[in-house]
Amino acid sequence: MKTMALDVSASSTGWAIIVPGDIRRLLETNRVDWLQTLEVLGLSRVSKNWRVYGEGAWSVAHGAWRLKSEWSREGEPHSKLEHNLTVLQRVFGIEHIAFEAPLTPQQRGGASNPGNDILIELLGLVKKFHFERGLRRLQGVHRASWQSEFIGRQKRGTKRKTLLDLIEERAVQLGFVCRKNDEAAALGVLTYFLLVNGITPPWLEEEVLRPIIGGPR
Repeated sequence: MKTMALDVSASSTGWAIIVPGDIRRLLETNRVDWLQTLEVLGLSRVSKNWRVYGEGAWSVAHGAWRLKSEWSREGEPHSKLEHNLTVLQRVFGIEHIAFEAPLTPQQRGGASNPGNDILIELLGLVKKFHFERGLRRLQGVHRASWQSEFIGRQKRGTKRKTLLDLIEERAVQLGFVCRKNDEAAALGVLTYFLLVNGITPPWLEEEVLRPIIGGPR
């Protein structure tokens, strides 16, 4: 299952992919796109944002894209996101996309802000990308659902920073090295998507007893 998971935001979009085969050999067979791919993935032989499982049966890569800064021009975040999605789909043949679904206006208390407005626009671009490329599945994943599966149920009202810390801690337990918590969130979305579709992620296969997270800080 060639799958990409996204935690979309204008400032930092976390992404994670799982594809069959050894990612090093997959990249070596796409020499035309080598520089573009390395730039989009932030990947090299010495970087730590990828892993190979089952003697090359599966590969996972993850990272975060900064799409918008204070100097960005109108439409620039949208262009960057579409470019990055295009590169990954061309190189790895992505078939499925999972993304964290945004909060509804009711869940936000009816509030709106520029950050949420551009988030909706970017997710619209992801949906358009999925349709135009004829990918097999596009699935929005509710935050509460994937977080409960990834870090366990937390008390109502738990601060967002605490949740992000727990998500990153869980990713570390599973052997990932994340430079930003957006990457860890994308891995959480990917984990949930695979599980609900009847697939045990390779990073969970050897986990007999789930370690406790949220120790002293």
